[in-house]
Amino acid sequence: RDRDVTGVQTCALPIFSREWPDGVLIQVTERRAVAVVEMGGRYQAMDSDGVLFRTYAHPPAGMPRVVSTTAVSSQALAEAASVIAALPSGLAARVDHVGVRGVGQVTLTMRSGATVLWGNDTQSALKAEVLVRLLARPARSYDVSVPGQPVTTPR
Repeated sequence: RDRDVTGVQTCALPIFSREWPDGVLIQVTERRAVAVVEMGGRYQAMDSDGVLFRTYAHPPAGMPRVVSTTAVSSQALAEAASVIAALPSGLAARVDHVGVRGVGQVTLTMRSGATVLWGNDTQSALKAEVLVRLLARPARSYDVSVPGQPVTTPR
């Protein structure tokens, strides 16, 4: 009967509150995968906070993919999750995967093979808007880390 849910990977932090006169209300929120992280040859679900919570044998179809090293911090993974959330669906469909090497080091690899230096997750909506416009011009790489001064490298 009694069960500690704080160690259950698919549950976010439970919220406990008292119900007078003699009850306790426990609210548990299930983690939802926003991306699958490829790390060290394993595939793990990642929630919007960058928490890894489930292992997959193969990456689920249609889920954004994040490629990283095992040494990357949860803060860096949270940044990648924030970037993914900011991508409009049309742009997200053109992304092969999101790379993250550390905090402020987020990149996108487009299905076309082009790379995008995103940087950190600040101004992600603006960066996405700028990138959509830049993609009209084929290039080898795009830098939207400073969205007011984007840079492209020709093919």
